[in-house]
Amino acid sequence: MDRDVEDPRQRVKQLLQVASDGIHILDRRGFLIEGSDYFFALLGYSRAEAIGMHVSDWDAQWTREEVMNVIDLNFQLGEGAHRTFESLHRCKDGRIVPVEITTRSYHPVEGAPLLYCSSRDISERRQFEATLRFKQFGIDRAAEQMLWIDRQGRILDVNEAACRQLGYAYSELVQMSVGDLDQFFTPDQWGRLWEKLKVHGTMSLESSQRHRDGSIFPTEVLANYFEYEGVEYNCMLVRDISRRKAYEQRIQRLTDLYRALSEINQAIVRMETKDKLFPLVCRVAVEFAGFEMAWIGVPSERQDAIMPEVFYGTGTDYLAGLSFPLTPSDTGQLGPAAMSFREARSVFVNDFMNDPLTAPWKARALRYGWRSSATFPIIQGDKVVAVMGVYAATNDAFHEEAVTVLDEMVRDIAFALDTFDRELARKKAEQSLYEREQHFRAYFERSMVGMATSGAGRRWLEVNPALCEMLGYSAAELTAMSWEDITHTEDLLLNQQLFERVVAGKLDEYEFDNRFFNKKGGIVHAHVAVRAVRKPDGELDYLVVLVDNTTLLREQQRELERRVYYDTLTNLPNRALLTDRLEHALAQLKRSNGLVAVCFIDLDGFKQVNDAYGHGLGDHLLVAVGKRIHDVCRTTDTVARFGGDEFVVIIEGNSDQTECLSLLQRIQETISQPFQIEGHWLHISASIGVTLCPDDVSDGEVLLRHADQAMYLAKQAGRDRTYFFDSQSEHLMRHRIHTLERLERALAQGELQLYYQPKVDMHQGRVIGLEALIRWHDPMRGLVLPGEFIPLIEGSHFEVVLSEWVVRQALCQLSEWHGMGLDLSLSVNIPAPHLRSPGFVDFIRDETADYPQLPLRALELEILETAALGDLDAVIQKMVDCMGFGVSFSIDDFGTGYASLSYLRRLPASIIKIDQVFIRDMLHDPEDLSIVQGVIGLAQAFHKSVLAEGVETVEHGRKLLEMGCPLAQGFGIARPMPSAEIPDWIRNFKGFPEEPSQQ
Repeated sequence: MDRDVEDPRQRVKQLLQVASDGIHILDRRGFLIEGSDYFFALLGYSRAEAIGMHVSDWDAQWTREEVMNVIDLNFQLGEGAHRTFESLHRCKDGRIVPVEITTRSYHPVEGAPLLYCSSRDISERRQFEATLRFKQFGIDRAAEQMLWIDRQGRILDVNEAACRQLGYAYSELVQMSVGDLDQFFTPDQWGRLWEKLKVHGTMSLESSQRHRDGSIFPTEVLANYFEYEGVEYNCMLVRDISRRKAYEQRIQRLTDLYRALSEINQAIVRMETKDKLFPLVCRVAVEFAGFEMAWIGVPSERQDAIMPEVFYGTGTDYLAGLSFPLTPSDTGQLGPAAMSFREARSVFVNDFMNDPLTAPWKARALRYGWRSSATFPIIQGDKVVAVMGVYAATNDAFHEEAVTVLDEMVRDIAFALDTFDRELARKKAEQSLYEREQHFRAYFERSMVGMATSGAGRRWLEVNPALCEMLGYSAAELTAMSWEDITHTEDLLLNQQLFERVVAGKLDEYEFDNRFFNKKGGIVHAHVAVRAVRKPDGELDYLVVLVDNTTLLREQQRELERRVYYDTLTNLPNRALLTDRLEHALAQLKRSNGLVAVCFIDLDGFKQVNDAYGHGLGDHLLVAVGKRIHDVCRTTDTVARFGGDEFVVIIEGNSDQTECLSLLQRIQETISQPFQIEGHWLHISASIGVTLCPDDVSDGEVLLRHADQAMYLAKQAGRDRTYFFDSQSEHLMRHRIHTLERLERALAQGELQLYYQPKVDMHQGRVIGLEALIRWHDPMRGLVLPGEFIPLIEGSHFEVVLSEWVVRQALCQLSEWHGMGLDLSLSVNIPAPHLRSPGFVDFIRDETADYPQLPLRALELEILETAALGDLDAVIQKMVDCMGFGVSFSIDDFGTGYASLSYLRRLPASIIKIDQVFIRDMLHDPEDLSIVQGVIGLAQAFHKSVLAEGVETVEHGRKLLEMGCPLAQGFGIARPMPSAEIPDWIRNFKGFPEEPSQQ
């Protein structure tokens, strides 16, 4: 039996429905013929919307001409040949999606050739590639070495820090093994380390590395074991700890010096005579303080020289047969010992071999390699009784800390030599010292200011309770860490630089503002004062640190500054800070090329949101808008809240107007995106006025005023747009202000009048109602039509005032006609701000209550189809409330806005009025005719009446009747006329359309 032949077109459709890629088929001209469900979902269009679109409608990378060139190229390649390339798709919601496209042409035997295309979203792939590049960037910028090593110890990869610190090129390092850099890692040792790593996952140890120049430096190694795709690796992080080791040695040196001082102080307590004290002092200075040799000398019997009496250390034969004359030599110069004795002061020689003061003893000192010396007078009472000399093997050994300790040592010796008469004074001094120490300890423990000591290794040595409370750590926790561990990363560099200057002996005390992390991770602002305590050789011993918590003060200062310079709602700069920034930008402009743009932004539709949902939600919307504007702008730009729903942006550094306009377009786009606030989806837009300097004046206040004027012109031009200030715009703004003032006077002086245009049922040949239209009888200009002044009052307070006046006049006229027996409906145009105002329903209720004799639906309120956008539910409720007072509604100028079918269906309006722009040209414009037919069909579908505006000829009327629209108004029926003419016109009306001879 023959099997049924499957329809290939049906098969293609089935395949497109299940395809996982964006398959689509184009004809020779680039129009979409068919596509897969995935493709339509990718673009966000329904199939009905997408079919027939041109590929350039969704391609965001090429122009239409470029797209056609690509299509032509595919067809030239011949059937079966395919191309793959990347492009960008523009989705229905405006998103740009990167895609990979594969194309292949198909040339059927019959019919036109086709182009089969497949689009695949590659957003994730591009993001993944960007992430990889970012990670590699971070690895190469790391301060520590990073080495990737295999099980055999071969170096597989390194970062830039490894090349920089080791002195090798990357190509050299990846040819080496870990043992080439670190002697500790022999093959056996590396194998044992590897096995431990497999168990523990990570290990840290201290080792050393060899630089390319042969130098060895200590390191701290963190080894990390991991497996990747079945292969074992070790990622080693290596840190150079040369500086830390040097700091530890310096700490040890200062510790030794203080141990020496401690030993001497203890000896003084035990000793009774100088014969026992002097040898001990010399021994302690060598064994504990680290000096090579020390001696103490006394004056000779003749008081003409200093004779070394006791000495200790290596090379004491230096002193054999040596004396130090107390009288000047032939050169007229005294030696250090004589100078110290005679002048009762300490004498330091930090370069023994080159100092003229020690020239006579240079040969002897050279023999022992000593490079610096110090001589101290030992004073008993007010008399120098001896001198003490110490020698060091390095230059500059006697820095401030060493001198401090040695001075104290000599003073202790002198103190020990005091006579019995001074023993009591010594005890009193000890008691006083003890009391001072206790007082300091009590102050240390009870102080409200954080106090601590920090070692040269950057660790806390001792902390007081105030510091512990400030940071949230216990004393044990703080002393187990360094200040670097809790210092904010942004402040760490300054801390380290200051600390290094202290270590280098270039700085002894400093103050700065710092940020610490407390135990909970919060930031503590503090003012820190640091003073260095050094060893006798100048090496840093420890730091005394005072930490004053300034967090509350900074918060108070920030709050004060925020209140003075920042808007309390949005946290954006306020007018004060805006003025300062604008003046600064203008000053900068004088010293550089470019433009400064002042942009005044006013939110379209914000008042309606505020009226409908309340000020609380409105405030949340303002915050969200401010954040969106701020996120779009650059860091060099200033975004400020000017007041109400107005924002100002100062854009600096633009080369031309186009660059500025690009940023403003992004601002408008981001504001026009829906906001979801408290469960409501809100839609607003922005009108932006811009002025440029130096094209405009260079006065900040004037620039703001000009930008404000341009913004008002943007609103008058239809809102949701950008308008650049020029002299003409300023003239228009002054004209608008003048017109508003003139209209307010005109209303008060009775110059405004309502005209009425009949609305008829062409099928029945009767008048069904009238529409009230405002006219201005200007004593100077004559009759002024609304098109000249209504646009100028839009968005002003007068717009609502005038709307209320029109409603009152219309009701009064209706009542008069009703008394004449004319039962007509009268429609009044209600502007959107009036409809959305909080008191609108109360106003309509109160006004209609004054005319109880009027029949139901006598007053008809016409609203624009855009009036309810943004808060449809609130507008519907107001309409329903007003209908309870006998008022009806119609939708005016339908077709010119952007209302949805859901919008049309839900609004409780009984009549839809087709805008005259479609009626006027429908007899010769097929598109307008289609729109009119479509609106009539929609109205019928939703059981609403439809009325055509702008019917100017009999032909218009006949065509509308053919299309099922009998209700109409327009110049072809009757022009607007004063109220006095209406009764006669109605009596004489014979129907429309009529033959010309009957009119």
